Amino acid sequence: MDWVYILTIAGILSMILEIFIPLHFGFIGIGMGFLSAALMTYLGISPWIQVPIATAIGLITIYILRKLIKPDEGVEFTPETIVGKTGYVKKIINGKVVVVVDGEEWMAYNDSLVQPGDKVKVVGIEGVHLKIKKT
Repeated sequence: MDWVYILTIAGILSMILEIFIPLHFGFIGIGMGFLSAALMTYLGISPWIQVPIATAIGLITIYILRKLIKPDEGVEFTPETIVGKTGYVKKIINGKVVVVVDGEEWMAYNDSLVQPGDKVKVVGIEGVHLKIKKT
């Protein structure tokens, strides 16, 4: 098998590997290095030149992607951040109420009867369940 094909396959597999093992664009950088080496091999460039150029391309790719696309740092959650917010009842499954508050689904309980579509206000939180009140 020709080196161009081997390097191309290695580059594509490295990029696919990023999906399953996120390395903050590390595998994408490695893949870009392999693909650039494949192109240089196809053009007949010496391996002594290919290695440093492919390495530089891979590192530059990782640097640029990390600067452009920052991973979610997460939202700090405390009960104070959700208590008092309003949402709506999405559905009721076997007597359990599912509400949506700030785009997130939560299991909830309440003292009054609610139906899907009802607007609710979060009045407390116990464990992983919201205590809601119909508004």
